[in-house]
Amino acid sequence: MNKRMIRKRILTILVVFSLALGTIWLTPTYKASALEVSTSTDDTTGTQNPSIYYTTHVQTYGWQEYVSNGQMSGTSGESKRLEGIKIKIDSDIPGGIEYSVHCQTYGWMKYVSNDEMSGTSGESKRLESIKIRLTGQLAEEYDVLYRVHRQTYGWSDWVKNDAECGTTGESKRLEGIQIKLVKKGEAPYATLKYTTHVQTYGWLPYVSSGQSSGTSGESKRMEALKIDVDSNLTGGVHYSVHCQKYGWMGVKGNGDLAGTQGESKRLEAIRIYLTGELAEHYDIYYRTHVQSFGWLGWAYGGTNGALSGTEACSRRMEAVQIILVEKGTPRLDDENTKSFVTLDEVLWSHPEATSGIQKEIIDYALQYLGVPYVYGGKSLEEGTDCSGFTMLVYQKFGVSLPHNADWQAYCGRPVSFFELKAGDLIFRDNDRDGSMDHVMIYIGRNQVIHQPMPGGKCCIDSAKIYFPGTGLNPAAAKAVRLIEY
Repeated sequence: MNKRMIRKRILTILVVFSLALGTIWLTPTYKASALEVSTSTDDTTGTQNPSIYYTTHVQTYGWQEYVSNGQMSGTSGESKRLEGIKIKIDSDIPGGIEYSVHCQTYGWMKYVSNDEMSGTSGESKRLESIKIRLTGQLAEEYDVLYRVHRQTYGWSDWVKNDAECGTTGESKRLEGIQIKLVKKGEAPYATLKYTTHVQTYGWLPYVSSGQSSGTSGESKRMEALKIDVDSNLTGGVHYSVHCQKYGWMGVKGNGDLAGTQGESKRLEAIRIYLTGELAEHYDIYYRTHVQSFGWLGWAYGGTNGALSGTEACSRRMEAVQIILVEKGTPRLDDENTKSFVTLDEVLWSHPEATSGIQKEIIDYALQYLGVPYVYGGKSLEEGTDCSGFTMLVYQKFGVSLPHNADWQAYCGRPVSFFELKAGDLIFRDNDRDGSMDHVMIYIGRNQVIHQPMPGGKCCIDSAKIYFPGTGLNPAAAKAVRLIEY
């Protein structure tokens, strides 16, 4: 072979090699998108598992990109209405999908199918509810599950197979939607996740069933939480919180925020429960870590949600632990630890005086039960007002007090209601003006002795009745110790 032929062959090889490399370098690689055909298959039949794709027309933004299989289309927290929707199925199984929306002004619109638009475009009309159903053999083998994010109410429970989802007659917009397909007869599954908003730290990362969210040993209040369950069952998880200042707040569910942000308000108690098919297959338990008490006992969700935390004790929730278990799992009960503590129980936990100066003070005060209330009075036998009564009782034991409830509140050492002992003074700010109006002597076991009001007589009352709904806010109630026992 001559040199000319060798050079020609070498040149040919180089050209072929260069073309091959060019093919590799120049062939574009496409990022996977929601529109790509699913490659998952059914192991029993070898057929491709169906996938569902959907897009929504959103106020201001217009048509969104298609999403699939349980992803959210729309918005949350932006107050934007859904105005239209398109849904389609990618499947080897004969059949399709049909859907109808309840639209502002028009009401329920006729069913459309397979990527047709339902709703309006360019009319600024809100969607309010939706129904979705499968057809053909696809409907025989699969269920379609869906839930919507509603104005005011947040996420709905999961529903399926042509059930209405949303509201009608309330003028509430749909803001988001999630849709997924579930094979009929598939074993039930449910995955729990939750997060808490904590003082200083803000939102913590989501945790799963059985893990703790919040803090312990850092004296940080929980201010809000979100709980959600991913499942192939209808229904959902619902929860309500007792919040400083607001009391019990409205029921939230399925990932919505319960509590407050940016207001520095502590959570004090919680209740959680399941609904729908989820409640038929699963139970939910939870417990709270509370200031002064630590971990309380387990509460059972049931159908309405047992209470966990405290009532009217001004104690912050610091952490929560939630567990989702299959029906039939042995109950998580702790007979020795309560899941919920009330002010009555706290006050009843303080014993009566049995000896020493405490008993002498209480016994002396009890001698004057039935003596009439006299405004400005200075005689234990003939009558006193509330501060006159405490002034004269303690005068007997060498303690000098002014004849004024508000001034007495600044005598002695302030104590919390968890430290109360018989003989301590309890004060009440009746009109919430920052000045204490009433004073009583605590005698233990949730009881006080006092001069109640004009027309009344010296008597024993429940300490609890003097703090209705205040949560023992320091501005409305106070306790002091005049003698260290």
